[in-house]
Amino acid sequence: MFANTLPNNLIFSTVHLHLLFPDSTSTGFFYEILNEDRRHILVVTNSHALPTGIGEYNLQIPLKNASENNEEPAGDNLIVDGVLHEKFVIRHPDPDVDLCCFELVSLKTGSLPAGFSPFVRSFSRDLIPPKDKRFDAIEALTMVGYPSGLYDSVNCIPIVRRGITATPLNYDFEGRKEFIVDMAVTPGSSGSPVVICDTNGYMEIDDSGELKFNLGEQRLILVGILKNAFIRNEEGSGDGNLKFSYQNWINLGTAIKSCELIKLEEAFLTAEHG
Repeated sequence: MFANTLPNNLIFSTVHLHLLFPDSTSTGFFYEILNEDRRHILVVTNSHALPTGIGEYNLQIPLKNASENNEEPAGDNLIVDGVLHEKFVIRHPDPDVDLCCFELVSLKTGSLPAGFSPFVRSFSRDLIPPKDKRFDAIEALTMVGYPSGLYDSVNCIPIVRRGITATPLNYDFEGRKEFIVDMAVTPGSSGSPVVICDTNGYMEIDDSGELKFNLGEQRLILVGILKNAFIRNEEGSGDGNLKFSYQNWINLGTAIKSCELIKLEEAFLTAEHG
């Protein structure tokens, strides 16, 4: 039986994006917008994952089939080959904010098996923390995605990583709507949702500045979207003064604050009604 828990839903909130040309992999996640009587399911990722000027993107996306009542995965999955025209990619209005999205239905695919319906769990605006939300200086984080393109292709399951905030969430790192995460980050993780996911109680700072413990309660907060990893260039020399250099990941990454999703959502709705 599928248990309707926060972690179980998290692992079905992302999608492995394989761009065939130029060959690259990244992470996208589902984001739901309710606009009047229409429900839009967007795929959000970094703008650099879908480079401009290509015209059409040839994508491979693995999706899990849903049960008839859409309450659990049905067991089958499918690699969907699709073509996405660049005109359907909505980018953040600020070109310095590395975010974009497209509506899932705008992906043109071949014929799908009869009755196939993807099992999707979406984020939404209500999971974005308000501007005045007080966080502790160090918060435990969870990230879901596809580092180096890795995932469980048989079960259509992403890779989950844990870490902490390396810079406080209530501060804008270097004056940008970003923060630094301390966790293992590699290419392919770009676009991964970064969340606070507590399943058995948590401490928080309330509006009065007091520390409050919520015994046995759960919470899920979408705090950011991973943008990149930090790299250090290593240099040295070996026998015979042979010099060498290589890049070394230092397990730090930049995450865009989730409040920027609101501007991306507004850009999508403007394009939808334009």
